[in-house]
Amino acid sequence: MPKVTTTLSLLSEIHGVQSLQELLPKIDIKLRKYLEEELDLKVMTDEQKEFRSSLHEKVKDPVFFHVLALAGTSCGVREEVVEDLFGLEGIKILLNLFQEDYVQMEKGHFHASEKGIAFHRSIIKPIINTSVEFLETKGSSIKTKNFYYHWSESLNESGIEKLITLQRNFYKELKDALADPKNHGDQHYFFFGAIDSYKC
Repeated sequence: MPKVTTTLSLLSEIHGVQSLQELLPKIDIKLRKYLEEELDLKVMTDEQKEFRSSLHEKVKDPVFFHVLALAGTSCGVREEVVEDLFGLEGIKILLNLFQEDYVQMEKGHFHASEKGIAFHRSIIKPIINTSVEFLETKGSSIKTKNFYYHWSESLNESGIEKLITLQRNFYKELKDALADPKNHGDQHYFFFGAIDSYKC
């Protein structure tokens, strides 16, 4: 079997789709199972697909996305936290999520009804733009408990493939650390990453 990234790229081109969830129903069952295992995907029921699909339009709004993301953490989110971060707009969104059963109340915290949802890549730019506003750039990273960087270099195809593989492996480890209950607490934390080429 070729690398998963190569397989996905070819299949996306052949079937003319960008979303993994759109791609999976279009391909051979054996290949689909291989991708699901390699990418550690959980097969969704029709009800889950409908639930996630209904959120896609809403999360294009960065504030909506972040309120839902906070509710999706292991400790959930308190109403006061949403108000401190996003004001009245955030509270309105939180109550809307509650009314539509996207979040539930438990011991004074709002929790997402379904956690670990991945959304279409088209929403990433406005989400990252909003996330950047939360980065603390004063003082050392040791005191602020954050880390960020921006590097650039001119690479060949082999170098690009190596960089992408390293980044994927790193984010898999990061995802595993986030999923480990031993690491869960009450401090809301976020991370994002990107690798791409400069385009005219």
